[in-house]
Amino acid sequence: MQNQSKIPLIVWICDRFDYCDKAHLDCNFPDPEYYRLFDEAKNLSHVAVVANTAFEHAYAQTKGVNSGTLIIKPSGSSECTEGADKPSLDDRENTIYIPMYHNEHIFMDLSLHLAGLGIQNSCRRHNGLGDLTAYKAIVHLPYSWSTIALFENIKIGIPYFIPSESFFYKLCSRGSYWHQNKEFLFDKKMYKLSEWYNKENRDLFVYFSSWKDLQEKMHSCDYVEKRKFIADFAKRQQARTLVQWTEVIKKVTSSQ
Repeated sequence: MQNQSKIPLIVWICDRFDYCDKAHLDCNFPDPEYYRLFDEAKNLSHVAVVANTAFEHAYAQTKGVNSGTLIIKPSGSSECTEGADKPSLDDRENTIYIPMYHNEHIFMDLSLHLAGLGIQNSCRRHNGLGDLTAYKAIVHLPYSWSTIALFENIKIGIPYFIPSESFFYKLCSRGSYWHQNKEFLFDKKMYKLSEWYNKENRDLFVYFSSWKDLQEKMHSCDYVEKRKFIADFAKRQQARTLVQWTEVIKKVTSSQ
């Protein structure tokens, strides 16, 4: 863009448009010119700026940059058999999977806590989507506005149990809970831009308002029906995503 190039360019924002590796930064970045170029990008016929979630555009606006409104979400892996030949745990169909992220492992020992509630679980790295899909469900304490893993797991139809908005707020209020751009969650009323709490995805998740509520909902959940609903949603999501990318590619190449 600095050299008036006309080469088709698609920018897919997945983790803040001005994120930088400050540990290895060898220049003054981001600088005013970077923000100006990004703000102008949406007006160029050979450039498309796409966000993977609504928060990315909202965040850009807080920096004085209008990155547009186009959103294309991840669609998950096209193959869900990776790791299927590497069984890692017996009785996975009756076991809750807990990812090894900060909130489940450092903020609190979620595995130990759930075990104390009589919930059979495993907190470990899985061997791929084929391994993960055998688990009964996932319990997750969100740390990001969107993740690729979320859409991979939606694609394989595995149910998620996550905190309700009120319980999420209660957990976030504790100092060691970690979330990207945490100040935007509740102070700026943006938490509903999260893929975990927006209207479009609400029926994918089982929300729990307390640990006791989690116990009860795990017993009452119709896992077969939930998996079917999630899998059907994933098919529609992938079809929509392919159409969107096709349109974007046509847009940036039409002037060539």
